[in-house]
Amino acid sequence: MQRLQSKKASTCKVTRIILLVLSLLLWQTQAMAQGDLAEVAPDQLPGQAADLFSVDPFQSAGEIEMTIPSKLKQTIAAKVRQVTPPGDGDEAVETAFVFLFPDLSQSSAGTGGSGSSSSGTGVGWSDARQQQEVLWYVGLLDPTQSDSAQGVQISQTPAAIVPPSVTSDGSMVAFVEAEANMICLIDAQAGEVCDEATPGTGGGTGGQSSRQAAPATGAVDVSLSPDGSLLAYVPLSATEEPADYFVIRDLATGEESPIQITDESGQSVLQAVGAVDFSDDGMKIVFDALVPAQSESGEATLQWVVLVGDFNTGELVGFGIPDMQLVNPAFSHATSNFITFEAVTGEGEETATVLVVADISQPEAALGAIIQSLPPAWPGFGADDMSLYFIAPIQDAETGVGIVNIPVDLTTLEAAGDPVLVLPDAIFGDAYAAGGVAGGDGTGGTGSTGDDDDSTGDDDSESDDSDDTGDSGPFSF
Repeated sequence: MQRLQSKKASTCKVTRIILLVLSLLLWQTQAMAQGDLAEVAPDQLPGQAADLFSVDPFQSAGEIEMTIPSKLKQTIAAKVRQVTPPGDGDEAVETAFVFLFPDLSQSSAGTGGSGSSSSGTGVGWSDARQQQEVLWYVGLLDPTQSDSAQGVQISQTPAAIVPPSVTSDGSMVAFVEAEANMICLIDAQAGEVCDEATPGTGGGTGGQSSRQAAPATGAVDVSLSPDGSLLAYVPLSATEEPADYFVIRDLATGEESPIQITDESGQSVLQAVGAVDFSDDGMKIVFDALVPAQSESGEATLQWVVLVGDFNTGELVGFGIPDMQLVNPAFSHATSNFITFEAVTGEGEETATVLVVADISQPEAALGAIIQSLPPAWPGFGADDMSLYFIAPIQDAETGVGIVNIPVDLTTLEAAGDPVLVLPDAIFGDAYAAGGVAGGDGTGGTGSTGDDDDSTGDDDSESDDSDDTGDSGPFSF
């Protein structure tokens, strides 16, 4: 990974490609060469964790706020929902999740294989053994609906290497397609091809799928609100670079609202936005952004930071670490009090990432380092927030990686157990409480107001194997 030391906006595109492509190759090389992965303690960071994290990366930028159109603010306020933790508090809650998996039997020649777009959009995963580009598809693993430990394929449309997003009842899935970087909305149960017809606003309803238009050359990242009424995405510019803002689309009306982060003069303070994710109550959004910064040596540079925005007040809470890139944030599911992200450091073979969990419910956020791995890890919470899912090097996997689960203690913000392999040759996307669709009315993708009970799996699972859908034992990094 190269450090961000140029002020040109094009740097963000190159850096995101490096974070994705070179790191994935590094994953595969190290996974094959190391055998048993060496154990790395979370506290093996360049200094104490408490000294690394600094709130508000815009200390010299004056008053910073998230500009929200009044109509959108009213729409979100009307849709706010009470977050009810899945289960009854006594029984374990099983996690279902959407993910990406490769078709290793065919090449992706001519389908986004040029490696010219950013943040993984349209970039195939190069297998280190065969040096072959492959197609990736969206899968669903719900232990209450299928006995398959590998999950089921739910879309025939090749996906860009960008984590898919799912509603809280598991009924609707959004992802970025590989060929044109368009946004696909699909009914998770119908498992249909993303519709190639005119983009519509009824995606995910009545067993239909839709291809949603995105500006210019497509989208970098996509996130569905938990009730499926709103879609957030980061557009690509005409030069195929991530925009310095993200967009909220009302799926019922098709109306879009660009969201910018501005200073007192109304000017954008961001160079680019990478990934976005809604809170479970729909009132906040977390995203990573590229901002002007200063290295520890005093050199002007650009740095990826994580920001949490409040749709009601427009206030922002920021996290930044000197000489580290904070990327790929995600909200918790059972509450809206926690976020996770990865802190990337080093260059080349020394590149590493630390999975971080932050408690944002307090005025001064508390943070904890969970485990160290290789980037990009794309961490995300399980349905009950008692564990993190992420991507890690897997020696025996064809692609060199797989989805891993590690228990976390949200009281101490520490790991609460050993990491366990859940699914080899897969990229984690987004989680929900297993059985959500079967237990609800399946209206999570209809652009509802959030007043229904589709949120978090009212059906209690009979299994005690919470957050462990694989059959492999613990392993160490």
